[in-house]
Amino acid sequence: MAKKPPIRVALDLETTGLHAEQDSILEVAAIKFQGDAVLDTMETLVAPGRPVPYRVQRLTGITSQQLVGVPQFESIAKKLQLFIGDFPIVGHSIPFDVGFLRRRGLVRANPLIDTFELATVLLPSLPSYNLGQVAEALGVIVVPGRHRAMVDTVLAMQVFLALHRRLQSVDLSLLKD
Repeated sequence: MAKKPPIRVALDLETTGLHAEQDSILEVAAIKFQGDAVLDTMETLVAPGRPVPYRVQRLTGITSQQLVGVPQFESIAKKLQLFIGDFPIVGHSIPFDVGFLRRRGLVRANPLIDTFELATVLLPSLPSYNLGQVAEALGVIVVPGRHRAMVDTVLAMQVFLALHRRLQSVDLSLLKD
């Protein structure tokens, strides 16, 4: 009987900026998956406690008006922590997202699987390693709505699975070189 693949959690955050120390989380999306099977999902907008910068509104489409009445991060933190558990966290440039969560006391010891880093090793000649470019190079369909947490989480999961399949076919001695 074939061994079941491990459970992992794909994750993406949308934030008000690039600095975990001073910026806020706007949106959280996570997918718990085992191989190609999605086991559970979690998605929520989060009140940032400040206006959404215009450049972030243009990138994500998330406006301050959309965030009226949504929960603050503290009220979803426990649910998110339980969802993630101790499972490995998958994402594109995942240390960025996890930095925001660690700053808020979550995901201290989870292994991280960065699709950006995997892509630089397994797809060495790409002109760019942004999530869309990596997905395209792997033949993963990119749907509209990029830079929204769930769309990017699904894409990161699919990119991870494609990179994982590619990794399985690589000669390990060649990889060591």
